[in-house]
Amino acid sequence: MARIKLVENVLVPASKISKLDVPLAEAALGDTLHKALAVYRFPFTRPGQKNMNGRIYPFKLWDRIFQLFRTKTTISLCNHPEDDGDPARIWAVLRNPGYSGDRTLGMVDCYILDNELGRTANGVLLAGGDIGLSSSGTGDFEADGITVDADTFELERFFDWVLNPSYSVFGTLDDIISEAVMADSVDKDNNAVENIREKSGGGSVKTLSLREKREFEASLKRIYEDVKSIAPFRERLHRAKEALTFYENTDVESYKGEFEELVKEAEKEFEAALAKSEQADVLEKEVEEKSQAADEAVQEAESLRNENESLKRENEALKKQVGGFRLLKEKADDMLSLLATSLRRSVSYSEYAKLRKYAVNATKRYSEMKNNHNLLQIQLQESEADMKHFEESRLLQLRKDAALQERMENARREKAEAKLLSEKRLLEAKEAAFLRGVNPDVLEYYNDLIRMGENVSGIRTQILSKRTLDEAQLFVLKAKRRDIPAWGRVTERDLSAPLPVTNCRQVLPDIHLTLPKGHI
Repeated sequence: MARIKLVENVLVPASKISKLDVPLAEAALGDTLHKALAVYRFPFTRPGQKNMNGRIYPFKLWDRIFQLFRTKTTISLCNHPEDDGDPARIWAVLRNPGYSGDRTLGMVDCYILDNELGRTANGVLLAGGDIGLSSSGTGDFEADGITVDADTFELERFFDWVLNPSYSVFGTLDDIISEAVMADSVDKDNNAVENIREKSGGGSVKTLSLREKREFEASLKRIYEDVKSIAPFRERLHRAKEALTFYENTDVESYKGEFEELVKEAEKEFEAALAKSEQADVLEKEVEEKSQAADEAVQEAESLRNENESLKRENEALKKQVGGFRLLKEKADDMLSLLATSLRRSVSYSEYAKLRKYAVNATKRYSEMKNNHNLLQIQLQESEADMKHFEESRLLQLRKDAALQERMENARREKAEAKLLSEKRLLEAKEAAFLRGVNPDVLEYYNDLIRMGENVSGIRTQILSKRTLDEAQLFVLKAKRRDIPAWGRVTERDLSAPLPVTNCRQVLPDIHLTLPKGHI
């Protein structure tokens, strides 16, 4: 299972922040040394207790992380980055993680840098202001779906400084979801609980104060804006369902209908994607069937070729046998002719007895040779008939082989066409799913760049993945500065020579020129 991004947002009240009275050591960041402006010790998590996100970061997890970062540091950025981060947004270096004295809090030392961002943060702390912190890491959940797996969790940064967290519920370190805290709340405010029970008919609905209600509604608005801009429908569905759980045990209804509508839309997209997936599976099955048919045709063709070769060998052997019979027949014909000639020769009467004996023997030999000749004639006719049969069989086999080759070629072509169609439909489905999540302003901005002749096709996906128009414009400007050749090469020319002017016309004051968004 792929690991997911895990973000925990807390608001640290000024009362929980302590300034360390230690010598201001130099905070190392890469090859540059930044002298710390001030050093504070921040609480940033409550180990082993369920937070406002509904997650539990167990002690086992923090034991491993604190041991791993005992001699290491992480940086802290202003706001979470969408990519690897920007060094210009660093405001502090974090080191020396550990537990508080009662082990209820995870603590870390914050060395604030002497730059504009660090001075701003230090000013907020000196003025007694609260600090919004948001930790960042990746990992999996255990089987309960709530507890973060201690073995797979990888910390990116102990926290970043955020003003308005949008990725999860914005709570304080005092907001803990546990039975002990709920019981303690009941003991401290019995009258408020009785009023809540009367309003809810004995239920556990919590009535928020006006200030709490406004803050809660503001957080829900930020969460809604963030969730609806998520392109992948699975993540959007999960986040929208998670947001609906925030309304439990409260009397707030703001944005609840909008979240329910997001859930319905994401479920429709899920069903559509499932239908496309089933269609792709059918196409894939057809491709497999055609591939199997092609393989069977190849095997059948191979068998026919082997049988054809065997027939060829038998035919050659039969031809040799027929040739031998013909040679024997020719010899027999010669011998019969010679014998007939010798019988017709005239002899004297004194040799009549010898001639008689010779004639008897010759007649006997002639009879035997005649029989052998007839037998050879029959064998020759049978051999020629067999050879004709084998030749007809071989011609029939060649026709079968040609027909099979044609079927096999058709099967290969149909397989290739089905595969191309399947790949095309999958690409179209992915492209459609991707474009549904694209911000319309960003899409219009990209089309304007293409119409203006900008060479941005190579970074199309990165541009269209931006959530806002400002992010897309900033990305394009950065890409221009990073890789000038991608935007066209500048050829050398004599700047003193006049520029050729063609197709010129006067631009009147009342002509409005439209430029793409983001261009000045």
